[in-house]
Amino acid sequence: MHVQAPSAIFGSVATDVYTFSEETMFATVSEFIVYGFVAYNTLRQVRTFHVTFRKEGSVLAYFGEIWNVVELVVLTILYLSISIRMAMIGQFYPPTVIFLPTFTDYSNLARQYALSFNLDGLCVVALFFQLFKYLQLYPATNMLWAVLLKAGKDMMYFLLMFLILILGFGLMGEQMLGTYLEGYSNI
Repeated sequence: MHVQAPSAIFGSVATDVYTFSEETMFATVSEFIVYGFVAYNTLRQVRTFHVTFRKEGSVLAYFGEIWNVVELVVLTILYLSISIRMAMIGQFYPPTVIFLPTFTDYSNLARQYALSFNLDGLCVVALFFQLFKYLQLYPATNMLWAVLLKAGKDMMYFLLMFLILILGFGLMGEQMLGTYLEGYSNI
């Protein structure tokens, strides 16, 4: 039996993401298509907000619908991720003097790059919850949605208590082992 060991591949950040060369053409076009869908979805949500506000006379009716809140969360995360990416574009290129006698720290840029991908992952999780919206269309899965609606309040209390318990164990581990083991030195 052959066991394959895990490996890692290291590379550099592409600084020419938005050029239309043969290597990056598919990624660039795909990203701009996603931006088009995001703009369309934003306009649709603005229209829904406007119609609901005009009809009801209050913004509470718009925020009372759970799917509008999920859409706002998704759009907020997407716009935050896009703004981080756009802010990074100006920081990609090094200063005009390449061989400086001092060290140039790019760790902030690396954290910013990782944050944009973490936000994309959070957006995927929010989009997963939006999948429940479409479960209402089919009668067999509509029952699942009805059960989740009934149990939602109790599940949220359980998750809150579970997170408090996990946080307590994390703090306990930090207090007991943090001075001895580096892995437990922070929460």
